[in-house]
Amino acid sequence: MATVPHPAHPGSLPGPGTSRTRRRTTGLRALVAVLAAAVTLALTGCDLRMETSDAAEAVADAAELVRAQTVDDALALQTAAGAAATGADATTAAVLGVVATTAAAQVIALGGVYDSGLADATPTPTATTVAASTPAEVLALLTAGTATARTAAIAAEDGGLARALAAVAASRAQLAVQLSAALGVEAPAVDTATDQDGADGSVGSEASSTATATATATATGLTRAALLELTAAEDQAGYGYEVAAARLADADRETATAEAAAHRAAATRWAEQADVAATADDPRRVTYALDADLSSTEAVRALCGTMQSTLVSAYGDAVVASSAGTEDRAAVVDALREAAVDALGWGVAPTALPGVPETTATASPTASATAG
Repeated sequence: MATVPHPAHPGSLPGPGTSRTRRRTTGLRALVAVLAAAVTLALTGCDLRMETSDAAEAVADAAELVRAQTVDDALALQTAAGAAATGADATTAAVLGVVATTAAAQVIALGGVYDSGLADATPTPTATTVAASTPAEVLALLTAGTATARTAAIAAEDGGLARALAAVAASRAQLAVQLSAALGVEAPAVDTATDQDGADGSVGSEASSTATATATATATGLTRAALLELTAAEDQAGYGYEVAAARLADADRETATAEAAAHRAAATRWAEQADVAATADDPRRVTYALDADLSSTEAVRALCGTMQSTLVSAYGDAVVASSAGTEDRAAVVDALREAAVDALGWGVAPTALPGVPETTATASPTASATAG
């Protein structure tokens, strides 16, 4: 017999569908719980991906290391020259002032001290005193800095950086000559012992110095176009010095005559290296338009200075066009420096970056994309 619910207790037994409803409710709650857990886990995962570790400073590449070292050397020169100027005689102090301002200009042109923009948890205390320095110590810094920048210029893979480094070497060589003269001592020689080009590396103002560095450059490393440009530039300088010698007297005439021979010889060497000597492709001419005032000794001397500055620029272009680490690169780096030094003898003022066009004189700090 079937069981019938008692009328007085209608809820004493489950009604139709009650068990199914509870099961659906329980399942829905479980599903919501599972979804909530999944959402929480997903959000937590997103948070973990977004909350990365603190930014790390980029690892400097080879070019940045060289640039930074050159900036550090310039800062050291600036500081030492400023300290050494105190108590120095007027002539020496004036040269030291030029050393300091030139070094400061190089720091700016090279992009300054690299700043990653990251907070430094343990900042380095700033020095409040400057170590005493002497003019002789500044001269030693200039000489060492010349050699360091020269070596870096020869090795630099980037042509623009190589040109800037060669210009820094040339500038420091100019200042070393001027400071040596103020101190009454002989200008120290630049260390070129690591070279294979055979140049003696002197930063003196001998008439043949510009051509000396190119004498034994035989390895490939310059384009044919660059060789032709150097041939023409050196030959025109040789012609210009011949004209100048005819209008100068005494020591200036002797110097101009020697320079004429040296630059003509350098032109011949570059032409032979390009394999165009005495051919239809030889860019050398019988005469050149000098477009200069030759009416006075001062004007002729100014012409000589202009010719040297033109050669500095030509060799700056050649540095860019040359291959890193070759004898040709070493030769043109040295020729740039020596042309800049020789220009001093004709009254040309030293500059921060001889041979570098003003439009490309500023370099920026660089670093590789690899984070540390």
